[in-house]
Amino acid sequence: MTGVCALAAIALLCLPAPAAEITFNRDIYPILQRRCQSCHRPGQIGPMPLLTYAQSRPWAKAIREAVRAKKMPPWFADPAHGEFANNPELTADERVAIDSWVEAGAPEGSKRDTPKPERWTEGWNTSPDIVIGMPNAFAIPARKAIDYQYVILPSNFTYDRWVSKVEVRPSNYQTVHHAVVFVRPPGSPWLRGVAPGVMYAPPPADRDAVRSARETQEDILAVYTPGSAAAVFPPGMAKRI
Repeated sequence: MTGVCALAAIALLCLPAPAAEITFNRDIYPILQRRCQSCHRPGQIGPMPLLTYAQSRPWAKAIREAVRAKKMPPWFADPAHGEFANNPELTADERVAIDSWVEAGAPEGSKRDTPKPERWTEGWNTSPDIVIGMPNAFAIPARKAIDYQYVILPSNFTYDRWVSKVEVRPSNYQTVHHAVVFVRPPGSPWLRGVAPGVMYAPPPADRDAVRSARETQEDILAVYTPGSAAAVFPPGMAKRI
């Protein structure tokens, strides 16, 4: 009988320890900080803030579905064509953690496990030497299809400049789908005749005007999309204007 008890004890000791419960404060909140809060915070493009458990808990199942479908974070580059330094996609472990958390009932966990809140920069994320902005705001109607808009913003440079950082700041993040900044040198035929500082949209019925506006060989300086950071080139690299 003694030998049986000893064998039973050994068997119990060999059992694997139960997996730790996935909680919001310890496991999910850091993921939201890394992947989501750049957009999902007040004043940004995300439709709801995800800065606290109280804000995130009602959206737990929606978050899981968006993660499963790979809709969030948004990223459309084909991995077959290289790796990108600004890829915001979740790792496999992060996806499993979110799925397990929701399956467990989205527990909050101990507040002692919560990392310090991310300190988001309000205003400029860079320290610009020069700010080039639109002279007037563009009025957006409540209900209307808006054609692609173009605006020429003169730099007024008197000599060539090398640009190492570019930041695009919409005045209303929730209304700007994206923006592309081109370097348009003096004498460029692109958008010739368009007045500087005035929003321009070619008449949709004028196919030649639409095509001439869309087709350009000018160099791209920066691209803004919701949640994107400032374009900071590696040391020793810059674009000439």
